[in-house]
Amino acid sequence: MRGLAFSTATPPDAEELAALRNAVAADQFLRFGVKSFNTTARGTLCDMRWGTILIARHKNQIVSSLLLVKKKPWAIDVSYFTPVEHPLYVRSMNTHPVFQHCGAGTRLLKHALAFARRNGSNAVRLDAFDAPHGAGDFYIKCGWAPRGRALYRKTPHLYFEYLL
Repeated sequence: MRGLAFSTATPPDAEELAALRNAVAADQFLRFGVKSFNTTARGTLCDMRWGTILIARHKNQIVSSLLLVKKKPWAIDVSYFTPVEHPLYVRSMNTHPVFQHCGAGTRLLKHALAFARRNGSNAVRLDAFDAPHGAGDFYIKCGWAPRGRALYRKTPHLYFEYLL
């Protein structure tokens, strides 16, 4: 997909980021019957305090985003991953349904890896639901290494990492 611009989200982006997350959640509900919580601008601002939200814009519209954090998310068991000193974790990756399967998410992930490398990280890790609505196949196509399967609170997860 051409015409994407990448940057770090700022507080004025919070409303648009919440709308993106809610559009993705609505699409997941329509396609898979998966319910999720409504996202608010306030919640997005909280994410900005926890880490860095990277965004991809197309014609000034945010079409994809992800959150990078240093703190291990609750659903990840580090014993599945390569031991490294400075991992980052991807949380809350979303690509607007209209822009899925166009390369926006793939290019944002590549931007995130470059960002992680520039900031001294030596691995990026994430988890995805091990279900039809999960993104495991997407991460494999993007070159991420599968690291295992685990149950967290009776929910199956897949673990992936990208060593830098």
